[in-house]
Order: sequence, then C-alpha cells, then structure tokens
Amino acid sequence: MSRKKELILLLFFDFFFMNLSWGIYYYIRIESGWIKFANTPSFFAPMIVVYVYWLLIFSIAGLYQHWYVRSRFDEFSLVFKSVSTGCVILFFAIYVDDYVHDAKVISRFLIFIYWFFMVMFTSYGRFLIRGFQFSLFEKGIGLRNTLIVGTGQKATELFEMISEYPRLGYKFIGMISNEEDQVRSSYCVRAKG
Repeated sequence: MSRKKELILLLFFDFFFMNLSWGIYYYIRIESGWIKFANTPSFFAPMIVVYVYWLLIFSIAGLYQHWYVRSRFDEFSLVFKSVSTGCVILFFAIYVDDYVHDAKVISRFLIFIYWFFMVMFTSYGRFLIRGFQFSLFEKGIGLRNTLIVGTGQKATELFEMISEYPRLGYKFIGMISNEEDQVRSSYCVRAKG
C-alpha cells in the first residue's frame, strides 16, 4: 500500500471513529438529560473543532507518519498516550465551559467516557488498517525493495528475518559487499565496477 493510500485510509477511519466517539459523548452529556443546560450546546460546530483538534494532536504525536515495522502494540500505545494527553487538555476546556454555563460538576468527569471511546474506536480503526496491510504484505503486495549492506553473519540474520516475516513489509533484492564492489542478489547479479 502506498504512503498516500495509507494516509487517506488513516484520515478516513480517524474521521469516522473520532466523530462516532464525539456523538456518543454528546448524547451522554447533552441528550441524556443527566445534566441541565440553560442553552443546549450545538453538535456540529464543536464536532468539527474537536476533529481538527485531534488531527493536530495525532499529527504532533506522529500517528500519521509512515508505519513500516511499527508493531500494533506500539501504535496502540501511541494512540493511548495521545488520546490521554488530549483528553487532559479537553478536561480543562470543559471545566471552563461548565463554569461559564453553570453546569453540574459531573459533566466534566464524563470526559473519561469520551476518553474510553476515543482510545477504543481509534485503536480499532487502526487495527483494521494494519490487518489489511499485513494481508497485502503476506501476498507480496506493497513490499519495499531492500538491499542489505554487508555479507557477514549479521547480514545473513537480517536476510533470514526479512524472509521469515513478510509482515515487516520488506522484499529482499540483494546484498552489497564492501569487497570489490560486489553485489550478491537473489538474481545473482554482479555490479559492474
């Protein structure tokens, strides 16, 4: 999968799951009747602002960088940290909003429900994308051509790891030796020097 397609998928899934999280949170906080507001806050304008907010948080955290070799756990951990940091900031923003609108204290603690849905849904969306990428890699689609510099034991171990784990996203095409500019590849091609 190309970098552009991966980014489009990430943005689409994040858009869907971030707004789904916002919708559930809005329903619980506003529509459920648990908290009384003098003027009911709007739904769509804050949703757009919050989505742009999360795009910035995720971009700063590196969640839109190319994903090669990162494990699912590493990505989940990064999502967890990013959402947690973002929700702490939102907690204080909601505190100010509650103070202005004289809302009950309970409303600001509902951010923990929002945090839970954000972590769960955005992680799930990324697991779906990575699962799709893994299946493409295992079929040989989207692999990156890879040259190994060196021909010693470490180079051999690296070759075996690349061959054994196609999910890493690499396709071995050759080894470059430091001696006499020799190239050993899967096609047994010798570089002309």
